Amino acid sequence: MAATKHKVPKMRFLNGQDFCHFVGLGTVQNPDEVGPALREAIDLGYRHIDCAALFKNEKEIGEILKEKTTLGTGTIDRDDFFITSKIWGTDLRPEKSLESLKKTLGDLGLEYLDLLLIQVPFGLKEGDECFPKEEDGTFSLTDVDYVDTWKVLESLVDEGSVRYIGVSNFNCAQLQRLLESPGLRYRPVCNQVEVSPYYVNEKLVQFCQRRDTPVVAYAPLGAPARPWVQKDEPSLLQEPVIAKIGKFHRRTPGQIALRWGVQRGYAVIPKSSNPKRLKENLNVRS
Repeated sequence: MAATKHKVPKMRFLNGQDFCHFVGLGTVQNPDEVGPALREAIDLGYRHIDCAALFKNEKEIGEILKEKTTLGTGTIDRDDFFITSKIWGTDLRPEKSLESLKKTLGDLGLEYLDLLLIQVPFGLKEGDECFPKEEDGTFSLTDVDYVDTWKVLESLVDEGSVRYIGVSNFNCAQLQRLLESPGLRYRPVCNQVEVSPYYVNEKLVQFCQRRDTPVVAYAPLGAPARPWVQKDEPSLLQEPVIAKIGKFHRRTPGQIALRWGVQRGYAVIPKSSNPKRLKENLNVRS
């Protein structure tokens, strides 16, 4: 059956019914770290799992999902999870995006994804390099149009291999162009972008929310472990104002930062492999 024009499906983790889905687990981790972290997270109650082919650890994630769900030996129903993955820039060409999804489903051991995102709004040169560059150090870009890729993603919703589709790292102009593209049948259900108290990104957040495009925030704790972050740079989790608020509410700085995001109306997907912090991150209801 043909999809309804401009259909905007409601995502389960954003409808206010399942609060724990507002806090997901980011999986930007080494393959040997992600499995134990995910196992612990699922045992604590995490059900919103954010993956990406770019992270090169979806096989390890798939093994844990099989272990914990009725897909394998576990007892948790697959439908209790909200699992996201993404199409990277080197796979943005429509034919390549189909190959990428097929590999992701195979690696994760799933019949369908809850959400598939176009991870970046530009094509990158295809090949073995995830971040291909020219001799001058700039990225090797292609002329692939994300609007063409979007049409392929719409067909995936029609066939049932993907429940929802969205975008990531799109700015205001790029998102507006997609929303106004001729023949659009499914609107993006979210724009996953970086947001934290150190990077408020207010203009983009409001732009998305005014257009009924929910925001999912990655790096909501400032991602201090990223390789380009210098040791002498300020740390969000050591910010005196956040620490003071946390002391007043008897919460950790991380919980205050995540609660700040949730109260602003978007989901947050912090990454952690520490059991104590995993538990703290999920417990931001009050």
